[in-house]
Amino acid sequence: MDMKSVTKKYGIPENIKGTCSMENIEKNKVSFLADISYKSFLKPDQGVIILTSEKNYEKIKNIEGNTYIVVENPHHAFIEFHNELHKDFVPFNTGNEKPLTEKNCEIDATAKFGSNVKIGANVRIFPNVVVGSNVKIGDNTKIF
Repeated sequence: MDMKSVTKKYGIPENIKGTCSMENIEKNKVSFLADISYKSFLKPDQGVIILTSEKNYEKIKNIEGNTYIVVENPHHAFIEFHNELHKDFVPFNTGNEKPLTEKNCEIDATAKFGSNVKIGANVRIFPNVVVGSNVKIGDNTKIF
């Protein structure tokens, strides 16, 4: 399935900027409400698109300024949309890349790096850290 098919299937606008959690709602992003206890995170005029069930829609429809899309399984619809949106995202590789480092860096041997990673001076990276591709880490940073 492609993005156009997924947005059409669920009635999601095509100009969406991404996904977000209910705890961190962002304008023009998609989230889902499967558990009504998360209703407390919804406020008027947040500009978020919420995938929800018919039952929960009845309990949130009066919170204006957001878009509510009723689907049979909100969690499944959200996952399908999110996965299609990010299908080409590769956060890191198997750890074969070597970062470009400045002076006085301490990097644990178990740390893994994607491609095009730049590390500033006096950085310490602790065991089992994974750093994605195209990341710049500033001077005097510690990553656990």
